[in-house]
Amino acid sequence: MRSHPQKQIVDGYFTRKKSVNTFLTVLNTAGKIFFLRWRKKNKPSTVKKLLLVHFGGFGDALLLTSVLDSLKEHMPQCEIDIMANTDVHHILQHDNRFTHFYTMDSRFGKRYLLDIIKSRRDFAHIQQKYDVAVCLRSFMDNGVLPLYLSGISNYIVGFATGGFSFALDAISPWIEGIHETGHYKDALKQICPDISVRTPRVMYDRHAASVVVRNTVGEEEYLVVHLGSREKERTLDTARTKEILLWLIENTTIKVVLTGTDSEAYLWERLDYKNDRIKPAFGAFDVFAFMECIAQSAGVITVETFAAHVGAMAGVPVLSFWSGVTDYNQWQPIGKSVHVMRQHVPCAPCFKPCNEMECMRHDVVGGLSTAFQQSFHNLLNRKP
Repeated sequence: MRSHPQKQIVDGYFTRKKSVNTFLTVLNTAGKIFFLRWRKKNKPSTVKKLLLVHFGGFGDALLLTSVLDSLKEHMPQCEIDIMANTDVHHILQHDNRFTHFYTMDSRFGKRYLLDIIKSRRDFAHIQQKYDVAVCLRSFMDNGVLPLYLSGISNYIVGFATGGFSFALDAISPWIEGIHETGHYKDALKQICPDISVRTPRVMYDRHAASVVVRNTVGEEEYLVVHLGSREKERTLDTARTKEILLWLIENTTIKVVLTGTDSEAYLWERLDYKNDRIKPAFGAFDVFAFMECIAQSAGVITVETFAAHVGAMAGVPVLSFWSGVTDYNQWQPIGKSVHVMRQHVPCAPCFKPCNEMECMRHDVVGGLSTAFQQSFHNLLNRKP
């Protein structure tokens, strides 16, 4: 990973909108006066019950697992629960490192602010009292305020970058230029000083998932191509998508499996291109079979999406065509055989897709050539 200056944000906001910044400043000032939160509580000497609060997507959930084994090893007597949104629950639902798993509907952005009272009720319905709760999200929809209003935790840790710092007993500095797994570690260091980041590990029934994969793909070796994204702006255009498939057919002999949801099948249909070595499998897998499909593959070619992190976790070669929407240093897939293609545009990271999306105008043939020479080299011009 490249070295970057590490700016610490202790009491600032992670937003570029002046109106939101002003709103959070006023709210924090009023909160400090009304709730008298300048009198911070002392950190508990012993933590027997811990609640993690995490709202995010599939990739966020996968990356969170990088600190769970270390947390359990250093706090073996602690009961660890989690409150998360439905996406995080989908990924972590079989994780036995948690004693209890609580979920609420995904509420981001404006919806989060409008549903603060409903979110407070969701926390209160847990009906347990925690020694410490750690909010792991750095944006405004961090869960800090409804957690505080619910009164279920004696001590609350989190980042001030999302606002509502008056409700925190301990503020973890948010350090610019480090990976998201480092942010998780920094937040949890407040209660577990020796915690470390390890390779992510998602728990699921790999045998059952493998059966689904083999019934769909067959027994021969294959390469996964996953070009869909929840944000359509972060997908490659038709011409570049077709270039990728044509290059793979001409320069390798391996089977190509196209993965994605049912709604992403248009990415294949719009190409008006067919080849016997290409196997469309849109909508064929649930999330765990999808992960196993990548884990058993010879590698994955994708955009800035969950698939890149799955490939990095599984240790297979990864080629990811990155956008400029998010902070690459914070969200990049990390692995020995990971190759990321980036367009260096002045507006990145912008945190909001635009119509132009110059950051997705990749030289896909150049990216493929470089990645296959470095990480997928054993697939080049292989004889059947």
